[in-house]
Amino acid sequence: MIKLPIVSSNINTYFHFRGHFRIYISLFWRWSTIVLICQCAAVKGISRKDLVEIRSMGNPPPVVKLALEAICLLLGETATDWKVIRQIIIKDSFINSIVALKTDDISDDIRNKMKTKYMSNPDYNYEKVNRASLACGPMVKWAIAQIQYADMLKRIEPLRNELSQLEDQANENKLKAEEVNKLIAELERSIGKYKEEYAVLISQAQAIKADLAAVEAKVERSVALLNSLASEKQRWELGSETFKNQMDTIIGDVLLSSAFMAYAGYFDQLMRQSLFTTWCDHLQEATIQFRNDLAKTEYLSNADERLKWQANALPTDELCTENAIMLKRFNRYPLIIDPSGQATEFIMNEFRERKITKTSFLDDAFRKNLESALRFGNPLLVQDVENYDPILNPVLNRELRRTGGRVLISLGDQDIDLSPSFTIFLTTRDPNVEFAPDLCSRVTFVNFTVTRSSLQSQCLNRVLKAERPDVDEKRSDLLKLQGEFQLRLRQLEKSLLQALNDVKGKILDDDSILSHLETLKTEAAEVAKKVEETDVVMAEVETVSQQYEPLAMSCSSIYFTLEALQQVHFLYQYSLQFFLEIFHATTSNNPNLTGTKDYTQRLARITTDLFMETYSRVGRGMLHQDRITFAIQLCRIHLQGQANESSYEAEFEHFMRSQEGLLGIKPDSSVPGLSSHQHAAVIRLSKMPAFKNIVREITSNAEFSSWVDCANPELDVPQVWEENKALSVIGKAVHGLLVIHALRPDRLVAMARIFVEKVLGSDFVHVTAKELNLAAICENEIKGATPVLMCSVPGYDASSRVDDLAAELNKPITSIAIGSAEGFTQADKAPNERARLYFLLAWLHAILQERMRYTPLGWSKKYEFTESDLRVACDMLDVWIDSVAMGRTNLPPEKVPWDAIRTLLSQCIYGGKIDNEFDQRLLNTFVNKLFSPKSFEGDFPLVLDIDDIKGKHIIMPDGVRREQFVQFVDNMEGSQTPSWLGLPNNAEKVLLTTTGSSMIANLLRMQLLEEGEGTSPEVANKRMADGRPAWMQTLHTSVIAWLQLVPKVGSIGLVFISVASFFI
Repeated sequence: MIKLPIVSSNINTYFHFRGHFRIYISLFWRWSTIVLICQCAAVKGISRKDLVEIRSMGNPPPVVKLALEAICLLLGETATDWKVIRQIIIKDSFINSIVALKTDDISDDIRNKMKTKYMSNPDYNYEKVNRASLACGPMVKWAIAQIQYADMLKRIEPLRNELSQLEDQANENKLKAEEVNKLIAELERSIGKYKEEYAVLISQAQAIKADLAAVEAKVERSVALLNSLASEKQRWELGSETFKNQMDTIIGDVLLSSAFMAYAGYFDQLMRQSLFTTWCDHLQEATIQFRNDLAKTEYLSNADERLKWQANALPTDELCTENAIMLKRFNRYPLIIDPSGQATEFIMNEFRERKITKTSFLDDAFRKNLESALRFGNPLLVQDVENYDPILNPVLNRELRRTGGRVLISLGDQDIDLSPSFTIFLTTRDPNVEFAPDLCSRVTFVNFTVTRSSLQSQCLNRVLKAERPDVDEKRSDLLKLQGEFQLRLRQLEKSLLQALNDVKGKILDDDSILSHLETLKTEAAEVAKKVEETDVVMAEVETVSQQYEPLAMSCSSIYFTLEALQQVHFLYQYSLQFFLEIFHATTSNNPNLTGTKDYTQRLARITTDLFMETYSRVGRGMLHQDRITFAIQLCRIHLQGQANESSYEAEFEHFMRSQEGLLGIKPDSSVPGLSSHQHAAVIRLSKMPAFKNIVREITSNAEFSSWVDCANPELDVPQVWEENKALSVIGKAVHGLLVIHALRPDRLVAMARIFVEKVLGSDFVHVTAKELNLAAICENEIKGATPVLMCSVPGYDASSRVDDLAAELNKPITSIAIGSAEGFTQADKAPNERARLYFLLAWLHAILQERMRYTPLGWSKKYEFTESDLRVACDMLDVWIDSVAMGRTNLPPEKVPWDAIRTLLSQCIYGGKIDNEFDQRLLNTFVNKLFSPKSFEGDFPLVLDIDDIKGKHIIMPDGVRREQFVQFVDNMEGSQTPSWLGLPNNAEKVLLTTTGSSMIANLLRMQLLEEGEGTSPEVANKRMADGRPAWMQTLHTSVIAWLQLVPKVGSIGLVFISVASFFI
């Protein structure tokens, strides 16, 4: 047994050496064999044609004969004569005998003869032979390969013999190895028997351990299962309780949601909240339970839907989300009230993949588009529903017929196949349109009218996207992640319940339950961690959003102020898109932000530029006297957004409503130097805490009377109020505004300008006074499809600005004239007196129009004296002068038809619009004074005793051509007093007072409209219960304002006498 390893080692060494030796021999062998096989294949490939060619040779080339002699030698035929050789090669087995030749049959004699006689011959090579015969070339290669192979066999013959000996030894050693292996096998069987006996013992021990481990595992599994299910038990109990509560409130929740979907769509957000509150009260009275915290958007939609809507340009506010839900869940086709166009954009994006078609009731192709949408199922958006076509009634009523598997609907006089995927949306941009009851019963109303909160939310989102895109992206991701987290938790909980339900056998034997529980707990912990992270991010987002919240509130307030401007003038109409373009210009395309990186500085710059840009774009389209009203409103909005400055709401409330209590105050002249109205205003002002001692302050100030009478009291307002803490510059300006309003209402507008400068900067009020750059406006502020309305006062032609712009930009322009100045070019026509009459007419027209500014002092009421009246009057003069002159160059003054001219002017052209006796007498006085033969005298006075200065007159120029009169006008004084119009000089003061009162009335009208839109449902309901319309709420203020403007003259006759005496 000891020698066994040694013997085995020798055997292994021997086999290892033998293996290497065999490999060595095998390599030589394989190489030679491969060469020989290749040449045999070449011989087989000799074509029969080439073989026949050599067989048919009578006297072959020497190299061919030499090659065939060598082949015959190898085949064992000694032949040198060609005939003998030919007899051999013509045999059919010639090629086969060549291929079948074994190298071992080649004797050494033949091999030596081949080398000495043939292979040593230079002509015996493949190239030469192959050129002579294509059949002999491969044979030569074969012969050479056979000789080389035979040489190789001769050289390795000793090695082959040695290999044979080694193989014999290997067989002997193999027998020895088998004997050794048998001995090893016997020993291994003995060992195996012992191992089996040992394994039985071990298995018994392992079985005992396995039973013990199984019992321990079951105990641990049961404990883990109980612990895991304990948390699930809490969730299930909570879910069961929640489900029970949901079942208790499901009727009320569904009822509220259904009512909201069916009825609330027509109303704006404020009314919807009011309705929803009312419905909740009715459900409580009916003892129907409902969720007090019912969130309509969460209840009727999911997070994925809301994210998709936002991606399709739906504004991210509560109102628009509610409307999107209605557009998704409607039963009757929706009719959308969309003043801003946001709903249209959203619907076009939402149904883009379904190839939605947009048309209009005013479109000639409306019916064609409708038929196409009905047939192919494309969504259809129809605009201008205020021009509703009854042909749509069968579609809205869904009057369907089924015939032979087809669904048909009648459209006019034909039947149209109806696709089941067809849907239609009706839209209107007019929020005030009233629809017929039959149409209302066929549609679901969806109101996209923007509200303060919705616009504030939209502006906040826009400014975050522009200024803090990182925060906006985080907020969007949070909404998405929250939905994904909730969905993942629901999937895990559902899979756990499914796994518990699918258990077969004992639950403790199923490891999948525990793995599900562990997965649920792990992922739930991860989700909870992510939720905590989202809470941190949400807090960050909220912190950043709060920084921009004042700006968003200002945006909302500014837009609704723009909407309220229509209370001031019907032409002040501004769309939401107009304001959003202003907002975009200040946030995204603002050159003032270039180079500013600090967010706080950028926010301050955006806020300032927003107010400036809004006032610039809006103010240039307003009447001059209305700009200050708008500026004050912007100041109030700006103050509301300033954390370090009071909004002074109480002061502004008194400023606008102080006249309402004026009638209840008895005049008292106990304060020297104050009129009864001034004293009454001071008494009312004293009701404010800061002005409670104003009377004492006035009486103790010896210079106060002189201040009241000074020309510009707003420049130095005495402090007649008390300050608990030092007021800012703005606060002092607000209090000064109240003082000027009470004591010098004629300087109220001037003081208002000072207040605006203190709040918004000294350059703010002057921004609209800059030269209007029409080219910059067209290039930077408006789109090509946006029309531009240029308004001007009568007598000024704004079209020249457009002509200049076209010339500057070298653009073609087409003018469509509604009126022209051709009539005035007739002034130089004969007779020469025509120009003088034209000038008198122009002077009369200017007086009549300018006195309108001083209503009710200039006229008792407003009259529409327009440029059309002047043109008609010019035509009238031409007709009468031409009829009298008969083509003559000169016309004596006494020949002019004065009576006809005076009558037509005073009774028809201008007097036809007057319905007041005093105003008619006033007009007659002006006409009779100007249109008389004296007007042709060289010293004819147009105005007597200017500013009550005797002898200071305005003399009519002595000229006969239009250029002379134009030069006279250009040389006139730059400023004119009311005495030019036949009014007392203090009429300017009355005008300023009227302007200030008008400003306050406009502010009040705008505030009443804004309060109606921006208050809570409770306050709105209270105001509705008041029963007074808006005009009645402002009536008292307007009456008081007009009472102050009534001239303090004994009678109307005295006023007329004073005016008449002006011309004497």
